[in-house]
Amino acid sequence: MTQTTGRTDSPGRAPQSAGAGSVPIPGPIDRVHFLDEQQRYRKASRRFSVLAVVAVLITGIPACVVVTPVVFTVLLTVWHIVNAISPGSAAALARLREGMLSIPGMATAMSSDHTPAAQIARVVLAVSLLVLPGAVAIFAMWLANRRLLRHVAIGHALEQIGSREPNQRDLEERQLRNVVEEMAIAAGLQPPRLRIIDSDVVNAGAVGVGVDDVTVLVTRGLLDALDRDETQAVVGHVVGSVGNGDLKIVSTIFSIYQTWGALALLVNAPFAASSRRAIWRGFRTSFRAQDRTVDRWEAEFVSDAFLRGVADFEDAEVSKRLASNRTGLAGKWDTLVIFLSLPSTMIAYVVRFAVAISSKALIGPIVAFMWRTRRHLADAMAVQLTRNPDALARALRHFGTVQCLVPQAEAVSLLFFTWPPHATAKDAVVGEFGRMHPKLPQRERRLLALGADPTRPRPVTGLRAAIGDFVSAFRATRFTPSTALLAFTFFVVCPILLAVALAAALIVLCFMTGFTLMVMLVVMAVVAKVLNLLFVTLPAWIAHR
Repeated sequence: MTQTTGRTDSPGRAPQSAGAGSVPIPGPIDRVHFLDEQQRYRKASRRFSVLAVVAVLITGIPACVVVTPVVFTVLLTVWHIVNAISPGSAAALARLREGMLSIPGMATAMSSDHTPAAQIARVVLAVSLLVLPGAVAIFAMWLANRRLLRHVAIGHALEQIGSREPNQRDLEERQLRNVVEEMAIAAGLQPPRLRIIDSDVVNAGAVGVGVDDVTVLVTRGLLDALDRDETQAVVGHVVGSVGNGDLKIVSTIFSIYQTWGALALLVNAPFAASSRRAIWRGFRTSFRAQDRTVDRWEAEFVSDAFLRGVADFEDAEVSKRLASNRTGLAGKWDTLVIFLSLPSTMIAYVVRFAVAISSKALIGPIVAFMWRTRRHLADAMAVQLTRNPDALARALRHFGTVQCLVPQAEAVSLLFFTWPPHATAKDAVVGEFGRMHPKLPQRERRLLALGADPTRPRPVTGLRAAIGDFVSAFRATRFTPSTALLAFTFFVVCPILLAVALAAALIVLCFMTGFTLMVMLVVMAVVAKVLNLLFVTLPAWIAHR
């Protein structure tokens, strides 16, 4: 293994020559140490993490609003059943009913106190009653989902279906195992599992639960295209990413979307067989230790089903019922089922629509910025582990000239060393997040500050190449009204249209949330009347007979 010791000159100072007759080593004057670079990116990642948490809370507000009536309805039903078995306090039932009536702020709005402080207090109380019960229920679902799928590895399907064990008779694959173990030991981790993807594309990544359960995936094309130092640098990036806790971050992102998907499936379960199967299998999996392979397969199915529950906006069974043209008694039955399933369908649509908007305009951009920051952090970790920034820079130049789209890996593209922009699966969690990896020239520029050789010729790619091509074409053609119209459309009209589309989507979301809330309040009132009839009025009437 070729070891090139990284220089550790103070930032802001040019490298000094070793003696009077030596030639100064070329390099940028803004030279930084890899530890300083890591600290800077960790701070930036923490800031983006806080913003991501805020974005998740904002995204969950519509779901909390429409789930709160469901929570009160369930509590009221349970209370009547328990009270029928063991009679309790009538005052507690009265308080529960008062809380239900206060959801939209009806009770507090009748107060005669109209001072600003009182109005603010009424608004805060109404919002709390409207949001907090649903928030507590969804948070409990998230905790249960984390426990249920704690053994399911991120990218499990790619590890099991599209990869194999290294061939010990192959010199390069045996050498790759040694490189992976070297990088893991240097990072203070236990050596991970290694699997080879038989593909001509050039890429590498890591899948798994965390630092103690991880598998490094390397394509055969990477071994054929890169030399040992370059391969070591790429593996150092992957191992450094695992050591930084990136798998746990991805697992948390997936668990949030799985919780929203499970919520959409749960409310649809009474009227959709596929949703009932997914919820039932999830309930059954929760009682298994997942030590057996078949139990892990069951948990993996549940994980995928929950993710599809939020990614698939259209419910196939709801669409089938709406498109049904049966007549007679069957047609009346379809109409009745559609009417009864309207509240649950509206709740599922509110959840999915809010998640879709946020993935495009709120959570998605924040997570994408955070993940690109963590790619730079992993590059700095690779420099620390290998002490060879030039090898990583050479590897990045190779990635700019080869195919790196791994088959069947679009859903977990963020786990790989790099990925073509806008090539992720549209039905995956990260499919709407935007560009998750920094551009290769940008990563090369950061490696220059970490000590990569600045004298090597670099192909002009990415944004600089696109701008250069545009300028060259612009100079070669005459400035015509059509060119001005095209530029005006791209730089002025398109941003305005995007802003208008976002505003319209938010208005539609607010309307859907409000309409669903009204429907659920009606359902809650009907259920309260029915429960009162069954558990209070009817027993009292029977007792007086």
